[in-house]
Formats: sequence, structure tokens, C-alpha cells
Amino acid sequence: MNKRYVSFYSYKNHVKGDKKSKLITKYKATDASVHDSQVLEDLPEPTDKNEELFADSAYSGEPVSEVLE
Repeated sequence: MNKRYVSFYSYKNHVKGDKKSKLITKYKATDASVHDSQVLEDLPEPTDKNEELFADSAYSGEPVSEVLE
């Protein structure tokens, strides 16, 4: 089967987790076509300032750096 001619309908889960408790502290679901970096502004909170961020390569680049500052 050629994937090129098949439509897929799906969603992505974006989560913010606590490193110590290993619990999810914030969650957002989006359409699968939404790029991971587009929800970055929705997950961190002011109390997360100066905390470590663990993320994949979708969360890199200058626009993401500006959001995190």
C-alpha cells in the first residue's frame, strides 16, 4: 500500500511532567498536523523559570529560545 494516497486522522499528546514525582502536571491534545513547537507556550508556567527542560529536537531553534526566555 502506498501511504501517499491514504489519509490518516490522528492526534498528538503534549505533556509537561514533573521530574521528581514522574507525574503529568499539564496536558494538551492537538490535531496531528500541529507541529510540536506550536504548543510550547501553553505548557510552561512562570514557576518553571530557570528549571531544566527536556525535549526532542522539535523544540530547538531561535523561535523556541525566545518563547523560553
